Amino acid sequence: MGLFPLQGRALTVAITMTCGFSFMLFGWDQGVFGGILNDPTFAKQFKNPNATIQGQIVSTYDIGCIIGAIISIYFGDKLGRRKSIAMSCAFVIVGGLLQASSFSLAHMIVGRVIAGLGIGQSTAVVPMWQAETSKAEHRGKLVALQMVMVIFGIDLTSWINLGMTYVYSNEVSWRFPIAMQCFWAFVTLGMLACTVESPRWLCYKERHAEAQVVLARLAAKDREDPSVKIELKIISDAIAAERAGGAVGWREVFSGGEQQNFRRIVLGAGTSVFQQMGGINVVSIRDTQLIPSPVFVPDVCRFLGRNTDSNPAKNGQVVYYFPVILTKSFGFSNRLALILSAIDFISLCVWGSVIMLLIDRFGRVPLMLFGSIGCGTCFTLTTIGLGIGTKASYAMAVSFMFGYHLFYGLSYLAIPFLYPSEINSSRMRSIGNSAAMVTNWVFVYVVVIMTPSAISNISWRFYIIFAVLNFAWFPIVWLFYVETKGLSLEEVDRMFKTKYHAGKSMSYKEAARLAKEETEELKKQEVEGADKAVVAEVEIEEK
Repeated sequence: MGLFPLQGRALTVAITMTCGFSFMLFGWDQGVFGGILNDPTFAKQFKNPNATIQGQIVSTYDIGCIIGAIISIYFGDKLGRRKSIAMSCAFVIVGGLLQASSFSLAHMIVGRVIAGLGIGQSTAVVPMWQAETSKAEHRGKLVALQMVMVIFGIDLTSWINLGMTYVYSNEVSWRFPIAMQCFWAFVTLGMLACTVESPRWLCYKERHAEAQVVLARLAAKDREDPSVKIELKIISDAIAAERAGGAVGWREVFSGGEQQNFRRIVLGAGTSVFQQMGGINVVSIRDTQLIPSPVFVPDVCRFLGRNTDSNPAKNGQVVYYFPVILTKSFGFSNRLALILSAIDFISLCVWGSVIMLLIDRFGRVPLMLFGSIGCGTCFTLTTIGLGIGTKASYAMAVSFMFGYHLFYGLSYLAIPFLYPSEINSSRMRSIGNSAAMVTNWVFVYVVVIMTPSAISNISWRFYIIFAVLNFAWFPIVWLFYVETKGLSLEEVDRMFKTKYHAGKSMSYKEAARLAKEETEELKKQEVEGADKAVVAEVEIEEK
């Protein structure tokens, strides 16, 4: 189980680095096409594809991600976490090679779909693996780190694309950045060799001896250490209690009962809705998509003293709405736009790093409440700035677009990838995580597809939708979401069970407290039992 016998902190670091490289690959694939579609050698190779074709090249990746997240429902539990991640890397390598060697649109699109299969699968499995191998008190920050790596991957592509602008006369300017995804996939595969399988998955598959070895290595203790045996028993007992209901069936997915499966799956998937319908892919540079804005962009240009021909709907350039304001409307060059893009994502990297310090201290629910208010306020002020229509108000609008990234980075950047791994039971974790990631990719696709038409028809008023939605998340989170900070995954299960049997007379906070007390009592009993066994063994030897 792993080529190198790492244990303790070194093993945790290896797992975290593997997850980090996997999610940096996720970020790389997210951002790499942002600078490629404007590459003249790319346009020449594919016979100057129009905006519709360019949009299809971009969006087929999201379709692949949706399918990849769906198939992870099966492979996540069938193959295990490590093999599923290895499988996702294989998809990315094949897809990356097809894209980098493509000479036709069909060739490129097939490669995009296959790479998407791998990324969709990894986004469902990686957070689950990290959560299942982490201590409760560190779980939040470790999963949050993965999202920082996503942003780092996107940012790195911005700088690489910037460097490639100096070799636009050569096809290496777009083939090299695409091929680099294969390199990161190989790095992830190499790191996997230094890690271990999830002990919870091993227990789920009734491979208890292997699970005991993994738990001992994670804790840097002997496999016969009482604390290792206690943790193994807690995990095994929780899974055995779930298994008493028989094989997992789809009817159980939609059931209530003491495990509250359907509610927990919806809570996890709901965070993906909050993230994507909160507007992140409207104000961020992810991939490129045509934004025809015949009403709005010329107005901005006139206020800024620019030529209205900078409208991307006229010149065929492809951008997200945010760059329309920052680059085309302000007349920045493509190279400067890439620099600003990279700087913008550096700031998001910073805020994503800060949440690592906050998420296990303040909890998931308070940060989501904070993010809902902050993101809603930024969208409101952005809308007001665009609606007033003066040069100063446009500057204000742009400022609050940057401000949006602050609040997003401190809340919805990481939590939608962490919460589904925590809130779902061992029995439903693979299904719940996959459902959350399918939801994520479906809404990514929906937002990317609807944004051009919406901006074309209602211009800046489109932002009102996201302002309202962000404010709407606040009461939903306040009323329905349960805090998981500091709870082991098994304690989350007991919290729901305790609350179900107590009914309305008990809050989830009280149920969580009782779940932790039950864990401590179980550990105490096991230690006392182990001590009695040692005493009995000594007495027998003396006789």
